[in-house]
Parts: sequence; structure tokens; C-alpha cells
Amino acid sequence: MPETLDLHAAVFSKTPVGQQEIQSRELGLSPMVRRILVLVDGKRSGHELAAFVAGNDSIEPILQTLLDKGCVQAQAGAKAPAGVV
Repeated sequence: MPETLDLHAAVFSKTPVGQQEIQSRELGLSPMVRRILVLVDGKRSGHELAAFVAGNDSIEPILQTLLDKGCVQAQAGAKAPAGVV
């Protein structure tokens, strides 16, 4: 059974793809997704980044988009607690 990433507890850092995206804008990220990418600094957790999400938007789909596109990676030790699915 694969381990689930806790997007709120995880601390995210930019990958080389993410660093390139900030300069090139080649992936066509939405303004909100791009804003969160810029704010990813290897120190803030998903919970802390959620404070920068406007309105009713949720941080989870934004972080998942950045993960799927290879722009960010979770730091080690960011797994969900046992029993959490």
C-alpha cells in the first residue's frame, strides 16, 4: 500500500523544473498556482502556504498540480500518520 503524502504537514521545495518555470512560464500555470510556486521556499508547510490562497480555493489541488508537473517536491518525513487515508 503506497504511503499518502500529507499535503498540509509537508514542507515543499522547488525542483529545477519549478525554478525554470518561474523564469520561463512555459507550463501555463494559473496565477494562483504560480503564486504558490513562487512562495515555496523549502521552509513553509502546506498549512502555511494555505494562508496565501485567496477566497474559497483550497491548497491541496494547487500543491497537487505543482507536484504532478514536477515543480515542487516534498521534503523527507512528510508522510501522513498511520491510519490516515
